[in-house]
Amino acid sequence: MDNPHVSGSDNCKFISNPSDDIYFALEKSFWYDIAQQLDKKILILCDRTMYCIPATLAFYRELTKSEFKPDLVIILFACEPNLMGLDRDTQTGGHKNLEASKKIMLKQNADIRTLYDSIKEPKVILSSDPNQTDPYYNIIHFNMFYFLTYNHVTKTIPPQHKQHKLSCLNRVARPSRIHMFTNLVKEDFFKDMYFSFHGLGLTQTKSGNILTDNNTVPKALYEYMGPSRVALNDTELQYIDDTLKQQWHLLPIRVQESSEYNLMDKVIRTGIDVNDAYSNSVCNIATETTTWWADSNVFLTEKTYKPIALGMPFFAQAGSGSIAYLREQGFDVYDDVLDHSYDTEVDYAKRQTMLMDSIRKFMQSDYVRDIDREKRNADHFYSAETYNSYFDPFMKQLTNIK
Repeated sequence: MDNPHVSGSDNCKFISNPSDDIYFALEKSFWYDIAQQLDKKILILCDRTMYCIPATLAFYRELTKSEFKPDLVIILFACEPNLMGLDRDTQTGGHKNLEASKKIMLKQNADIRTLYDSIKEPKVILSSDPNQTDPYYNIIHFNMFYFLTYNHVTKTIPPQHKQHKLSCLNRVARPSRIHMFTNLVKEDFFKDMYFSFHGLGLTQTKSGNILTDNNTVPKALYEYMGPSRVALNDTELQYIDDTLKQQWHLLPIRVQESSEYNLMDKVIRTGIDVNDAYSNSVCNIATETTTWWADSNVFLTEKTYKPIALGMPFFAQAGSGSIAYLREQGFDVYDDVLDHSYDTEVDYAKRQTMLMDSIRKFMQSDYVRDIDREKRNADHFYSAETYNSYFDPFMKQLTNIK
């Protein structure tokens, strides 16, 4: 893993990991403008993985010994630091994998606390979760992925007939996305959808066992993905494992590789392409980064904001309350077309079952695109009113940090 890298201007510097990889933090120019508006020197600590916090701290100490003296330090994680609310009394039900996950999270929690306590300047942690609070940390809401989508996705409402009814794009293998893949296989929806899954790093032995890159046999979803907070019963885990063994040869599945949406390619391309999977499908399934948090935890990335920006109906495999949050923000979530009752269910396994029921209903429906409705949703996404509703409160809170 690369060491952190220092970059930036006289008034705004970044310590990012991996080297110069701040794609998730928006362009540097966005933060240069923030520094100018605040009339302060700011330092952005960007840790995409949250595994290099000690190295980030070391670079911070070296940088602040130099002539650069920040007036404000902004801590920005690509993955949400909700684990900060975890402590040794957090219950795991005795499940060995949840215990292992808890151990890892406690270590990250301790690293975050050390980093935070070591920063002597005024400081703040930015969170994409609008509901996240913690009495120990100064946390403010920053809808990073809305701004990312706003800046990189061109408002495009294809006028033509769309070839497929559904799309679902997956790059990084996560437990919930593996779960979605196996459920879609069971439903046989692939004939009317754009689907991608770039692979799980699996090979198969002569005996039929699937091996991961470190040659361990995944007895169930937990054993493949490592410690996971996704709680499924043994029957569900066995089905997922059996499906992977039967369908491993399908992977990787890619959609229109020459134009596939891949945020990491931003280093090569100047913008994010509107993939055929969006421009030629009626509805999208956004398989979010995190899906297992309990009620009142909303972490939405560009995977959800992209179909909204393009006006599409969409399902969100996300934390409970995510659809409700978007609805409150004035976005059309197509309640009369899609059954979003799954959004109120806190239990992950039950929510996933309800989500699949909703997807099945949509696939069996005779829904016809409403282009004017799509345009209205896209217009709302790109409106100055929506942009300012996220940006203005964020700037006000930054200004008040002393």
